[in-house]
Amino acid sequence: MKKTNLIITFAITAILTSLVSCSKQDVTGTWELTIFEKDGIAQELCIASLTLENEDKVLKAFGNSGVNNYNGEIKLSGKKAKTVNEFVCTKMMGPEKALEFESLFLKAMNEISSMEANKKTGELIIKSKSAIMKFTRATLTNKKWTLSSSLEVNDKTPFIIFDKEGKLNGFTGLNIIQAKYETSDNDSLIITPEVATLVSGDEEISKVETDFLQNLYKTDSYKLKGNQLILSDKDKNQLLTFELSR
Repeated sequence: MKKTNLIITFAITAILTSLVSCSKQDVTGTWELTIFEKDGIAQELCIASLTLENEDKVLKAFGNSGVNNYNGEIKLSGKKAKTVNEFVCTKMMGPEKALEFESLFLKAMNEISSMEANKKTGELIIKSKSAIMKFTRATLTNKKWTLSSSLEVNDKTPFIIFDKEGKLNGFTGLNIIQAKYETSDNDSLIITPEVATLVSGDEEISKVETDFLQNLYKTDSYKLKGNQLILSDKDKNQLLTFELSR
């Protein structure tokens, strides 16, 4: 009798532990697509991102699907997931292959059946009727981030690139810059200038460049949201917004 009770107790504990684990899985944040399989066949990827945010008992989902930006809502219960309303996206044109991939990706997102954040691999795994999508946490590094505003110099838009060794390379519209950067788990970002070229421009152009650099070096934290990189100061005021270049 005691042995039977012990087995039952163990089974109940295991079930409760599993349920708690599922309910606490953290899927929020920005993710990058790394694997897309349709009917068991790996598809050629385009750059695609997914940001998930908690909003009134559903997950707000948005990102870029290869060419266009998309958004929608997902209901998550444990590992079971369901698209609340059909995802909508912008209607920009692009390369044929990218648009074909985008169609497959959006179809899969509209037919979601499960979602799991795998703690061992660090992956987000989403399954639909006929597709499996695997994502990893989005990172700053080895991407070209182009300034997303009207702040242009001589029709040339500033950009920055972070490498994995703590170096930042960039272009201000006039000059090439190099800097050091440090990040931490709480999304802090400190950028320290090192060297820059000394190309000069007229007063108006120089002021635009100076404003860009001052904001860049005042950065205290960053946020990845969809295909955007948002830099903020220590008071959480947004300084600069960049778009992922493709």
